Amino acid sequence: MSKPELRITRSESFRQISASAIVILHTPVEFRIMIYTDYPEYGPDLKVKSIERVREMDIVLSPQHAKILLGALKANIERYEKQFGEIRPMPKAPPVKPPEYAV
Repeated sequence: MSKPELRITRSESFRQISASAIVILHTPVEFRIMIYTDYPEYGPDLKVKSIERVREMDIVLSPQHAKILLGALKANIERYEKQFGEIRPMPKAPPVKPPEYAV
């Protein structure tokens, strides 16, 4: 039996975002990855006056898919570091207070 053809397309609502912060929560049946983007507001002295942290999207995965994602990230980070060198930790960002867990 042959495998069916896989076609990859983008939905009309597709968009790319830059994640400034993430929060990960889990229940017995799912992992929820909440993705945030920071939008700084600058004062007249060009110093950051405030930061608006916007929750852009949630990615919901089964525990099995979360583990597959973990393995894929680990493998990709190892390849990245072989090519470009060690990834160094970023300075601490303002903490993200997880919202109440609700779908």
